[in-house]
Formats: sequence, C-alpha cells, structure tokens
Amino acid sequence: MKTNTQFKSAVRLLVKAAATLQSKIADLAVECLEHAKEHGDASRLLYLCQQMPKGQRVQALKLWASNYSPIVLTTDTNGNFVSVKITPTTNKTYKPFDIEGATATPYYDLTQENKVTIMSLEAIEKAILGYAKRFEKATAEGRVKDGEAELIKQRIARLEEAVRSPLLTLVPMNEAAA
Repeated sequence: MKTNTQFKSAVRLLVKAAATLQSKIADLAVECLEHAKEHGDASRLLYLCQQMPKGQRVQALKLWASNYSPIVLTTDTNGNFVSVKITPTTNKTYKPFDIEGATATPYYDLTQENKVTIMSLEAIEKAILGYAKRFEKATAEGRVKDGEAELIKQRIARLEEAVRSPLLTLVPMNEAAA
C-alpha cells in the first residue's frame, strides 16, 4: 500500500497523463478533419472514435466534429460508432470545415460534463402532476391509444403514491444528499 505522499504523487502523474492523452486525441482529431477536407475521406475520424478509450468523452468528440466540419458520425443503438459521411456542399445543412476553430477549441473544452442534480420530493411530485395533467389533456383530445389509458393512469397513481409515501419523508432532502 502506498503512503499518502506516494499516493498523491501517483494521482498527480495520472492527471498529467490524462491531460496528455486528451491533448493527443484532440491533435489527432484535427488531423482527421484536415485529411477529410483535403481528400474527402472521413474514415480516420470514424476509426478514432471507434478506438477511443472509455471515459474519454467520445460523444463530445462527435459533437465537436459536427460543429467544425460537415462530417456526420452515426452510432448504433448501443452508442457504437458505425458510419461516417461528409455532408455534400449542396445540402442546406452543410457546414464548412473550420480547422482554425477546431484547433482553437479542443473537443474536451467544447461542452461540460453533466452534473448530477438531486430533485426534491416536491419537484418530483410537481413533475408527476404535470405529466398527469398532460395525459388527461391528451386523453380528452383522443391522442392516447386505446387500451393504454388505464395502464398509464395506474402508473401515474403508483408514482403519486410513492412520492407521498411516509418512507420517503423520513429523511429531509438536505440530509439525504450529505
């Protein structure tokens, strides 16, 4: 087992290695855009996305590519990258290559990771009641399929009951989050 000093040193080395890895991925991604712009071939970017290690924000890389190029990466239902194309210049959604902008804003700085927020019971109850009202309106307008109305009513009732349950109100929200 490491001492505190050894542990902190190991963490600092890990953080430095992670920053270096991110920077190298960003550099390769820019090279992929340059190659695609020059040769009309975006397969390198697809390969990079397919090979990215877990935890490296590959969805941010996908967004980054779409912001700075006409490249469109496609994923399957499991989130695996399966294809890539370059939008034709004649398409109204065409976005020109912006190598300078892509270089200035690495993929990992384009967006922030989502922070986890804890909803209060009051907010959950309000959301459920809002869904119930929208469901009632949709039912009245005939937009709910036959046979689904009763099932949805039962589910909403169970959710309302769960939120109002005394078990959930035993610990105040600020103490539960601590």
